[in-house]
Amino acid sequence: MPQPEMENRYYDVIICGGGMIGSALAFGLSKSGVRILMLDEGDTAFRAARGNFGLVWFQGKGVGMQAYRDWTHQSVDQWPGLAAELLETTGIDVRLRQSGGLDTCLGEQEFEDRQREIDIMKSQSPDGHYPVRMVDRKEAEDILGNITLGERVLGAMYSTLDGHVNPLSLLHAFHAGFQSSGGHYQANAPVREIAATGKGSGEGYTVSTDRHSYACSRVVISAGLGIPPLARSVGLDVPVYPERGQILVTERTAPFLTLPTLIARQTEEGSVMIGVSNEDAGFDAGTTGDMTASIAKRALDTFPVLASLNLVRTWGALRVLTPDHAPVYDQSRQLPGIFVSTSHSGVTLAAANVACAAEWILENRPPDAFHSFTTDRFNVDATKYA
Repeated sequence: MPQPEMENRYYDVIICGGGMIGSALAFGLSKSGVRILMLDEGDTAFRAARGNFGLVWFQGKGVGMQAYRDWTHQSVDQWPGLAAELLETTGIDVRLRQSGGLDTCLGEQEFEDRQREIDIMKSQSPDGHYPVRMVDRKEAEDILGNITLGERVLGAMYSTLDGHVNPLSLLHAFHAGFQSSGGHYQANAPVREIAATGKGSGEGYTVSTDRHSYACSRVVISAGLGIPPLARSVGLDVPVYPERGQILVTERTAPFLTLPTLIARQTEEGSVMIGVSNEDAGFDAGTTGDMTASIAKRALDTFPVLASLNLVRTWGALRVLTPDHAPVYDQSRQLPGIFVSTSHSGVTLAAANVACAAEWILENRPPDAFHSFTTDRFNVDATKYA
């Protein structure tokens, strides 16, 4: 097999992976004026961003891990500024609508489970505060603009911090902003190897694809489900695994759903996105008739008005999950200057990722929350997640 050809250009940072997390970090770094290369697998990648539901979602994040709750809160607070910045720098409106969101509950058990979740979040908070509350059926209908909810809906969990965006526009904006600031993008270039080039660690690295090798000072591994083998090669065990989610999309209709919910949101174009499943299907990103029926039934039980709409599309996508569902932000001890980042909350945490990128990666000053997000918390055999 021929050896990859060495490129003459030297980069300050090479980012392995061009999905939602990699592109957010790249956009954040690009504002520092450093030389950045993004190596992306391209259209063949298991791209979670393309199948994303598009929620900017605070409620429910961080049960049992206050740092995750706080990091999420910080990010949703930063989202309006990010949306405005992307519009100004790229001309792309990511369609942020952040006036609140609901997680509807079918029956008493779901309502009690959500209330218990709120109680846990309040108890783990230093000040006992958690800006999420339960609302009954009538208040949920009022919040949604007098929509008639299904008979089984007992109420909902509600937060004014939540919202939604167009995830495809967001991904496009990050790539456009990164490249307009001088960043270099290489598609169809999955990373195969990361190696130290100096006699000691931290003296520079070579990142190789099938065709080319590139030299750099720092590396960010943000390749989603492709992270484990790359991370192991630099001394990090990052246990991630796929979880399939399926989404249904209706025909366009007049606006009626004023706020997003965890199972349905109406886009700017008028179609309704409906979800979502949590399936152990390995690396199969397809759809199934049984799950489509199950998702549709819950949606109709919640919003009977959907019965008048035709479904026009379904798709599946793979989430990238860690064992505790919290994000990973870490740096190799073996090879300093090589970082790894992954999360299944790529949209929600996008604003925080943009804001922290330069200090974390260029200045080696991670936010305090990152002490809770290292791989040290996992006491597992990471090889089974490869």
